[in-house]
Amino acid sequence: MNPERAPKQLIRFARQNFSMFSVFIGNSAETVNAARFPQVFWPSGEWCLPVNLYLLDLFFKKYSIRGKGGTLATYAFQLSPLIRHCYDNELDFHELDDANFRLAIRSLSAKVYRHSTVVAKNNSTSIVKIGRVWLDFLNFVGQFRRDSELLGESGRVRGYQVKKSVALADGRVTTSLVWHHSCFPDEDPAELRMPISDSTVKELINAAETLNVDPYIRSRRVAMLEFLYVTGARRMECILLKRESVISAIYELRKAREENNPTFIPMLKFQRVKNKGNEIRYREVPISPISLELFDTFLQTSTMHFSQLGIKLKRRSPVFANARSGQELMPNSVTQEFHALAKAAGIPQDAFPHLVRHRFILSEFVRLLLAHKLSSKDDFDRLIVDSNSFMRQVREVTGHASTASLEVYLQFAFQEIAGMAQTVDRARLIAYQDALSREHSRYEAAMKRGEDAGEAGKRLSRAFAEVERQYRLTDLPRP
Repeated sequence: MNPERAPKQLIRFARQNFSMFSVFIGNSAETVNAARFPQVFWPSGEWCLPVNLYLLDLFFKKYSIRGKGGTLATYAFQLSPLIRHCYDNELDFHELDDANFRLAIRSLSAKVYRHSTVVAKNNSTSIVKIGRVWLDFLNFVGQFRRDSELLGESGRVRGYQVKKSVALADGRVTTSLVWHHSCFPDEDPAELRMPISDSTVKELINAAETLNVDPYIRSRRVAMLEFLYVTGARRMECILLKRESVISAIYELRKAREENNPTFIPMLKFQRVKNKGNEIRYREVPISPISLELFDTFLQTSTMHFSQLGIKLKRRSPVFANARSGQELMPNSVTQEFHALAKAAGIPQDAFPHLVRHRFILSEFVRLLLAHKLSSKDDFDRLIVDSNSFMRQVREVTGHASTASLEVYLQFAFQEIAGMAQTVDRARLIAYQDALSREHSRYEAAMKRGEDAGEAGKRLSRAFAEVERQYRLTDLPRP
């Protein structure tokens, strides 16, 4: 790319069909797919060669570029403040000294306005993570320039490596080396943000239904909230969801109904993120027919919307597409949608997509604990002989790369179970009733907007029928 035409932003991503040279085999050159590889520039628009070489080195070490750029994109964005600091101070990276490095780190904690409140730009944990990437990059620069005095305990920048231990779910402890500097703040204690409540989700859905916006935007917001709520998807997984995944699930559901299969449970398959390397993997999540009906309606709305714009959608087109182009949304668009809905609903606390994922994971723990007839941590320790197997069941549905980060959800799950008098059948029925309640709210919102509620009424009728079918499969009394 011509640097003179580079955008003001420091980072630009390669095209989806971009390939990169790998190795010569005989007389032919082998290439590797490098779609969405981040390309980095100085604020002047010139190539930032050291950072691009560093990212290239990580790429061939199998760091991820999946989705919107993966781990390499994260590193590129984390290096951006250092690039601007060096540019503003007319320094090349190898000219940094310890005083300048400390000043750059201090700038990361600058105050900014968010939601009319003055807050730190980054918390302590984020500053440490960014600082470690900076030191790793400077280590690369020193090695590339054969400058052994750039980084070290007695170097011009006094960074060094320390051992960090992490406890795994199976009791083992793994140790690795991480970069450190005496100016790094103490990391914030690790804690799980409280999952968003079901009532808050309903408030967000109501806001999505009642806001006076373009009909396509309204439908997309409602469907997006439903997808995040019933699958526990990350925002990147939401963006990568393809129409063919939903179409396939709807086809299997209709086929089961034609075959009069009352025990069929629809599954929605979609691409997962947070994998090591660039291998594409998928996960499948059980989903209620009520939610699938909503997605089916949204696909039809989406097709009509883009047809009017002269855009023909394909099976591989994104489900949640940009309203003008039909292309994938940017990851931050999902977060911005949440902020807009939370503001409209008058929700005081932060509301963002990952809190919905916390709620989903917690619900999965509750479901499995009820299936094993466990109501306390003592029961769990006594009766679950192979706890790793139990954790793997949750991991498969939630898409976690390891079971270690799931441990913290256990205590929250037992707290929820303490207030329940449910069987597994009742837990499943409550999930279907919640889906019915959301469908009823959508029907009422359509009526208030003065729209033809015929299609919404049909979905509501089918939702009632689905809950009735679930009751027939159990011995539970109707409420």
